[in-house]
Amino acid sequence: MTDNNKRTFESGNNNKSEKKNIKEDFDKAGENIKESFENTNDNIKKEVIEDKDRFESDVEHAKTNVENDFNYVKNENKNEIDQAKNKIESDVDHANTEVKNDFDELNHHKEDKEANNDEKVDTSDYKRVNAEGDKTHHNHKNNSKDDIKNSKNKASEDKPFYSNWWFWVLLVIILWAIWYFGFRNPNTI
Repeated sequence: MTDNNKRTFESGNNNKSEKKNIKEDFDKAGENIKESFENTNDNIKKEVIEDKDRFESDVEHAKTNVENDFNYVKNENKNEIDQAKNKIESDVDHANTEVKNDFDELNHHKEDKEANNDEKVDTSDYKRVNAEGDKTHHNHKNNSKDDIKNSKNKASEDKPFYSNWWFWVLLVIILWAIWYFGFRNPNTI
């Protein structure tokens, strides 16, 4: 049998048996897919459980390694700290004994000097002199023009640079020049 497009069809009463065979094939395929999903699900569960157990054992192993390393470093640092502490204590004790010996020696020299030097020097008529060699009782009220000028210079030098009026004028001129030569376009002229 052919149609207008010249395709050939088989004719017969096999439609019921073919439908039955096709249905059985679909049912078998569906069961196979269902079993496949169940097997895959079981395999995934097993792998997840195995991975979880492996992860937990790895975490425990890492935890024990970290604890062991921490204890090792702690003990090693404790020993180094104890050694440094003992060295510092011995150095301090040594310095204390040296200082004590130096003081004893100074006291001994002082006693020897006092025993040898019984004369007292009369210093009542000496004038007191400061470190520069000037007399300390000179007049502090010297108001010459040079002194006043120096004090004004010191006061002006202590001010920050932005407190002067010329700084702000210069700043305005610089900002105007930047605007005029940099940001002005022909449309704004």
